[in-house]
Amino acid sequence: MKKRADGRYQQSVYIGTDNNGKQKYRVVYGNTKKEVEEKSNSLKIKLGKGIDLDACRETFDYWGKKWIKYKQADVSEQWYKNTQSYYKHLEPLYNLPIAKLSSSDLRDILIDMAQEDYSKRTIKAVYEISVSVLDLAIENRATDYNVFRNVKLPAKVKPAEERRALTDEEQEWIRTTPHRAQTAAMIMMYAGLRKSELIPLQWNDIDLSGKTIKVARFVEFSGNQAKVKNYGKSESAKRIVYIPDVLVDYLKGAEHDGFLVCRTANDKMHSNTSWRRMWESYMSVLNYEHGNFDNTLSDKPTSRFQPGGVPFVIEPFTAHCLRHTFITLMYLAGVDIMTAKEQAGHKDISTTLKIYTHLDKTYKAKNIDKFNEHLNAKLRQAT
Repeated sequence: MKKRADGRYQQSVYIGTDNNGKQKYRVVYGNTKKEVEEKSNSLKIKLGKGIDLDACRETFDYWGKKWIKYKQADVSEQWYKNTQSYYKHLEPLYNLPIAKLSSSDLRDILIDMAQEDYSKRTIKAVYEISVSVLDLAIENRATDYNVFRNVKLPAKVKPAEERRALTDEEQEWIRTTPHRAQTAAMIMMYAGLRKSELIPLQWNDIDLSGKTIKVARFVEFSGNQAKVKNYGKSESAKRIVYIPDVLVDYLKGAEHDGFLVCRTANDKMHSNTSWRRMWESYMSVLNYEHGNFDNTLSDKPTSRFQPGGVPFVIEPFTAHCLRHTFITLMYLAGVDIMTAKEQAGHKDISTTLKIYTHLDKTYKAKNIDKFNEHLNAKLRQAT
């Protein structure tokens, strides 16, 4: 094992020989020695199970097209056309390596379909195709576990525009769980920056003594790559965000050795792919560290990389959920709606008003419930 110039560790793992008898190796990387050792052991276990390490690098679309091709000879022309139509819904999975898929990848697609009012029959067909594709990959030793099989079909989905705020417990996870994405999560939760504003954020945009963050740039994605753009002078999104002490204290202890605040392991600006991978890793760590596995496993997992995978038991959240948490925290703190609008960078105050009105109804209902419980307790005591 050796340490790289970027601070990460790497190790070469012997995986056999090629057709010419030449030895073959696979290099694994990690932020710590322990992570590299766990990945190396996972690789060796796959080899021991007969997993084809070249096949497991193939994408979902590679195996999906094979599955459709094999089925074509056994089904009607109409079934074949329907299957091709259903398969297009799985496009977000096309370029993902079969061994890197997670249950949340499929779950997100099915939820989006439910939000767009697709029928249960269509959603179920898409689910069954995804499971069948992974079964084919298993048959060909590309993977040993079907992560899609236990994905539950969405029964009732919230409207797409509604985003949840994190619970107090989830907020504590973010404050206390180290990860490359922690800085991004802390800033989104306590300063309300959008993902597109966070990616180009520079350390010189942050004034810790003045307790402010200057938001002046954002990124637009063209395919996978981000293009930085500046907010115009009159745009409401260009703003100074006043940040709380909890974020100031965290940022004082964060590493300031790079130009960008949230960057890749190679000190570059995030692409769509690198951000997704970082966020998936973050959710995986939070799930492993804080998930309750009592109803899914006999024992708590000993590693995130254990064979068969770790069941995903926490409710995943997005960057937008963190921004919604920021606005919710302002509401609970009694911040007036005009200040909240400016801090969130909303173009129209009606956006802020809509969120505040929804929160007002939610928390007033909770307070009435408490009042009702109090009266019922008093009546029980009287009798």
